[in-house]
Parts: sequence; structure tokens; C-alpha cells
Amino acid sequence: VLFRSVQDGVPVKLLEAQEALRAWLQSEMMFQVSTAIDVHAVSQILAASPPAWKEGATLIEQVRNGISAMRSLGAQPSVLALSPADAVALDTIKTGTAGLEEYVFVGEGQGANSLPSIFGLTIVECVHVEAPMILDPEILGVFYSAAGTLLIDPYTGLSTNEVRLRVEMDGLVHIRDIAGVLLIANE
Repeated sequence: VLFRSVQDGVPVKLLEAQEALRAWLQSEMMFQVSTAIDVHAVSQILAASPPAWKEGATLIEQVRNGISAMRSLGAQPSVLALSPADAVALDTIKTGTAGLEEYVFVGEGQGANSLPSIFGLTIVECVHVEAPMILDPEILGVFYSAAGTLLIDPYTGLSTNEVRLRVEMDGLVHIRDIAGVLLIANE
């Protein structure tokens, strides 16, 4: 699968400032490539028909029961992939009596390099995940990729002193063992 991002109208001056170009490529163009990789990974997981299972009244209970179910099959899950809406629902769960409620996950994932977690699973928000997924990336599969390339077309915007950039890379998600994922959904 070829992952690519094309940007038109890039000022030539950006190419002359190496640090600015590197930052721009990482933030803008690689975001598009990363999004394409996410779409590919989720589609490959779903194409492999992962087990769907839901036990418990709340997402917290469903996640904990799902972890138990995966561990009973030999998996060691480490990631919980959620849609942004499911992540908000999880983050805003409250407990306590009316008027004295507190958020369950206050203090989780604070700090510049920390990620939120639940039951030892790192929570990852992904726009392309429709149902929550508990993942064991070690047994689930592998992402193969080739070195990326940067192509520069200096002629398209010659009259306006702009260039066209294209970042591309080849990659493939290979699902090795579907026991490395559990969808939290009704079968």
C-alpha cells in the first residue's frame, strides 16, 4: 500500500530553512501519512474478523472483562483504541453522590510525555475506530514499511515562487494472530 501526502502552494522560502522545513514536514505532511496508515491498520484488523465481545454495563467493566478474556487465550493486551467520542465518554465518567461527584480518572495521563491508561492499557484515540478495541500488538501483527521519499516539483508554482511537495512511503499491516485484538461490541 502506498501512503502519500501532496501539498500544493508551498513557499520556496520554506525549502531554504532546513529546520522549518523539517518541522513542517513532520507536523503537516507526516500527519496525513500517519492518518493513512491508521486507516489501513484498522481496515486490516476488521478484515481479519476479530472477535466481538461485550460483558459489563459500563465501558470500564467491558474493558476489564475484555482484558480477562484475552489473557485467558494467552494474549497480553497493552493498548485500548477508542474513537474520540468513546474517549470522552470514558474520561468524563463520574462517581459519588449527586452534587459531590468526582471524575474517576482525574490525574490520569498528566505530564508532557504521559499517555492516559486504564488497567495498564495505554489509551489511544483514533478517529477511524468505530468500536473500542483492546489490542496486544506483540501477537496481533506487524507493520512493514520502506523508507519514505520526498518529491519536489519546483515548476508547478514557478510563477508564484511556490513548489509542490509529495511525501510517500510503502507500507503494509500484516495480521499474524487475530487473538491479539478484541472488539468491545455485540457479536
